[in-house]
Amino acid sequence: MSVLGSLGFVLSLAALLVVAWRIAIEFAGRATDRLWIALATCTLLLGAISITASLLGAYTPAGFFVTQIVISVAALAAARICARRFELRIAIEPAEGLDAPREPLRATEWALIVAIVLTVVPSLFARILMPAHHTDDLNYHASRAAYWIVNESVFPYATHNDRQTTFPFGAELVFAWPLLFTGVDLPGRVLYWLAYPLSILGVLSVVRSIGGSRSGGLFAAMLYAVTPAVLMHTATLKSDIWMPVYVLGAGYWLARAARDPAHAVKSFFWAGVFVALAMNVKTIVAMMVPILVLAPLVVLPWRGAARAIAAAGVGGMIATALSGLAVLLVANLANHAHPLGPGYIRALVQPEYSLRQTYTHAVRLPMFLIDLPENPSMPARAWLTDAGNDAIELLNADEPLPREDNAGWPGAFRFESRPLARAFGLGGMLWLPMLAVGLGLAVVQAVRTFPSVKLSPAAVLALACVPLLLSVVFMIRWMGGGPERFWLAAYALGLALGVGILASPRRSSRVLAVLAILGAAWAVQASATANLFRWQRAASHDRPYRFQAAIDAIPTGSTVLLVSSWNAEDYPLLAPDGRLSNRVVLWGKQPFDPASPARLSDLLEQEGIEFVVLEHGRSLNLGGDRRLPAQPMIRWLTDSAGATLVELDSQTQVILLRVANDADSALGLDGQTD
Repeated sequence: MSVLGSLGFVLSLAALLVVAWRIAIEFAGRATDRLWIALATCTLLLGAISITASLLGAYTPAGFFVTQIVISVAALAAARICARRFELRIAIEPAEGLDAPREPLRATEWALIVAIVLTVVPSLFARILMPAHHTDDLNYHASRAAYWIVNESVFPYATHNDRQTTFPFGAELVFAWPLLFTGVDLPGRVLYWLAYPLSILGVLSVVRSIGGSRSGGLFAAMLYAVTPAVLMHTATLKSDIWMPVYVLGAGYWLARAARDPAHAVKSFFWAGVFVALAMNVKTIVAMMVPILVLAPLVVLPWRGAARAIAAAGVGGMIATALSGLAVLLVANLANHAHPLGPGYIRALVQPEYSLRQTYTHAVRLPMFLIDLPENPSMPARAWLTDAGNDAIELLNADEPLPREDNAGWPGAFRFESRPLARAFGLGGMLWLPMLAVGLGLAVVQAVRTFPSVKLSPAAVLALACVPLLLSVVFMIRWMGGGPERFWLAAYALGLALGVGILASPRRSSRVLAVLAILGAAWAVQASATANLFRWQRAASHDRPYRFQAAIDAIPTGSTVLLVSSWNAEDYPLLAPDGRLSNRVVLWGKQPFDPASPARLSDLLEQEGIEFVVLEHGRSLNLGGDRRLPAQPMIRWLTDSAGATLVELDSQTQVILLRVANDADSALGLDGQTD
């Protein structure tokens, strides 16, 4: 990591935070409101800077920093004009007192804070020590960020893996930003990890926004912090870990609108912003859009509701444009005739839409959430496993759905009680009952206030939780044990809702406090044990990369042409340990005809290719039943381009060819690799 690059990133980070906070001050008076607005502003600025720099062909450290200065000045001026001239500032109301605690922290609250800290700090050290190692990290999350830097643009590029260019990239921008300046991925991994503590604070914020007690908010935050599925993803670059951050932001502003009708229109604007930001992480969050239309109707009079719906729409459109989501959707539509990308990729995650699939998933859902934090007794686990699968069979939901009989992915679902929780643990077991309480509250309030329906903040959030949960249950293909990572946002919001209702100051009791302490101790202990095992396995991870033999044979700082299958783990080929020293040019998905080798010949000459790596020596799977025969390209490279085959000690059948150039030929170095 260069000193100059590190200094440049620190200055860029400091400038972003200062500008975002100044803009937040213009728009809000309360500290909590300002923090949420500052978070949204940071995300919007990062997206706008990246898109603008790419438009100028200047996605480089210098280009990024200059673009950041220009956009920051413009954003500050625009924020001041909008907030003051159009009276968009959310002022502090006398009745609002959630920002300042009215009494010192109690012993139970300190215990919850200590539990959270003892969970968060080890996860940070794990994130620092563990390099990118997960399959998805290596084949598109980290790869796309590295190729942005190689191409000096975040716009789509020719690639073998459509996920690198067609999936929403809001989360990867966070990883790419420090990588751009420093050339190493450690700062990016740490910055990416910040989604974890931000989500914890978000859960606390939402609980308080619906009237939950401070101790209740801390209990919900603790449950989220020790959730196994959450902790597992803190050590990856999967974008799912960022989805709860923005969904919780949307939930906060929905509750804020219901609690304070005087500023509801402005709150709905920010709710629209956060929904769009969440969609730029996972498009499944689009199922929250109808709530932005429904919520104003149950919070405000008709005239005010129309203004609030319009405000939410404006906020969503602004965020869609500035975050880069609009660019992605338009590019997908132009390149693949669909805003969500190519059909074969969509088919991977979409289930069979049928009554049978809907019924089967509905039966699986409560079974999946029976996930004891700890169940050390083997007889108890065997009994619970048999009972769960017998119940599924009794309900006629045990037959595998289409593609689930495959030997590999996605695999068939089978209920199993494990020694330690794998998915949502104690929080998951409370999730559906607490959501039912919230929906019951919404029904009671709707009946009482009919025909002029007015719902409380908790009831509004209960409505928001439903499409967020059900969209994943019924619109995502279940992958073996269940698509738990797609549920993280719905889980975070549902957990905050349920605990916020049950932990209302009016309902506080010593019994609930004792149960909270016992639950906290059980969940924390089980989570610590499970994650100690997980981190030990990850730390001893010595699985060789598919391209490892080729990486060992390629000198640092080489220019490489990669011809690869669609799912290859190509990130290590860019030499991230050496400040992205290898420049990798992608062949993409185009066929190769030896009779018309112009494109390959031009790439070799124009890009200065020194090595060609083929992920397989026979046939390359390009996805969607498309294949690229490797032998015609290998023969042309060796016969017509003077390339030399480099022998690799590899069981993966990766092919490496060294391309001769004029200087090598003059020195008689053809075929040498050192």
